[in-house]
Amino acid sequence: MIMIRKGVQTMSESSRNNDDYLIFEGEDGEEYSFVPLRYFMYNGEEYCLLEEMTDPEKEQEDEEAWIVCRVETQKGEDGEDEDIFTVVEDDEEADRLIAIATTRLDEEDEK
Repeated sequence: MIMIRKGVQTMSESSRNNDDYLIFEGEDGEEYSFVPLRYFMYNGEEYCLLEEMTDPEKEQEDEEAWIVCRVETQKGEDGEDEDIFTVVEDDEEADRLIAIATTRLDEEDEK
């Protein structure tokens, strides 16, 4: 399991549909790259489910590495909208949000 610390990253809102990724620093000091899988709303707030980008040359763990971030949109210094991603650090809340997002992904796959 990857423990993310100081999990706040910024992405321009226009890049949501591109192949952009976010880099977070783990508690071990290593950097981990995540790609957004799904944006979703829950209790009036926007969240994003992210999956770790894996290096094909490294040994893989059996467990999928997902994190959930709260997404807030703010004006950047250049005047464009930016998404601010803040990692949900409460384990129970993160697990609940991951379950919601993955259930919705499964439902979409069935259609």
